[in-house]
Amino acid sequence: MPRCRFQPDQWAQWIQDHSVSNLSVADFCAIHQLPVHSFYFWRRKLASHSKPKDLKNHADARLAENSLQFIPLQLRGVTPEVTVDLPGGLVLHIPTDPMTLQPVLQVLIQVGANRQS
Repeated sequence: MPRCRFQPDQWAQWIQDHSVSNLSVADFCAIHQLPVHSFYFWRRKLASHSKPKDLKNHADARLAENSLQFIPLQLRGVTPEVTVDLPGGLVLHIPTDPMTLQPVLQVLIQVGANRQS
């Protein structure tokens, strides 16, 4: 790819556009005909210039740059469970739906109470 010279504000715009594009850096650069290594260079350079100098703001900036975006997740075919380790090496894996969990816990509590009396 031929050498290209763009202004920092143009690179800042591309970096911003990439962050919301859901594209890989390679795909984004191919679409915009940008050298991948230049994209990484400018992303690093612009990020280092925008970091605050004092420590209080530095921690806030690190949180912002490392923040995660959470998305809703639905598990299909997987039932969450409670694991109960009992004496003697017995392990119970109990599904967390109330119809199953509640009676099992009631029995365990009753057995525990009977052992103590």
